[in-house]
Amino acid sequence: MDHVDDLERRIACFRAKLLAGLAPQQGLLNALQTIPGLDELAAVLLLVDIGDDRQAFETPEKLASWAGVCPGNHESAGKRQNGKQRKGNPSLAA
Repeated sequence: MDHVDDLERRIACFRAKLLAGLAPQQGLLNALQTIPGLDELAAVLLLVDIGDDRQAFETPEKLASWAGVCPGNHESAGKRQNGKQRKGNPSLAA
């Protein structure tokens, strides 16, 4: 149990340092958390992964494509086929 307690203490310390370092980006972190399925930790990881330069991705669709969270679009003869989801960034996969 001491080992588990030590690991939990280390995780809490790491989380506190990470959030303290991202304090200037708190507004963006709060906005990211409004996306369904993103909690505080997921928003932090997304911000760390993509950075705070929102101009790097011209549209939200391009960001979703880069992250690999949008399915492919395969249509033939007007019928939608199953689209495959891209592999994308593994650290963003849920």
